[in-house]
Amino acid sequence: MQTRPGFPYRARTEDAARLIVLVNLYVFTNHIMTLATLPFFIQSLGGSEAVAGICATALSLAAVIIRPFVDWWLDNGARKVALVIGLLLLGAAPPGYVFVPIFCHAAQ
Repeated sequence: MQTRPGFPYRARTEDAARLIVLVNLYVFTNHIMTLATLPFFIQSLGGSEAVAGICATALSLAAVIIRPFVDWWLDNGARKVALVIGLLLLGAAPPGYVFVPIFCHAAQ
């Protein structure tokens, strides 16, 4: 079996398909859980129902609008850059929770 330089293991198609399904399951489960709990989190910070609804709508719209651009970006070969940027954003998210109350109070 011939492999590319730097890739000693060539994944079978079935293994790759299972990995893709598993990663998508985790990503979309995270998105749906965030979307379902975000309004309650906003209200627990003192926000009104309207503010919670606007935040949930903004999250949904941002996800829908950005997907075609990211898909195009990934299809054109910038996968490593997208991976690094995604990992940096995921690493920056937990400290970002410190600033959520500040942002919500500023929005009110």
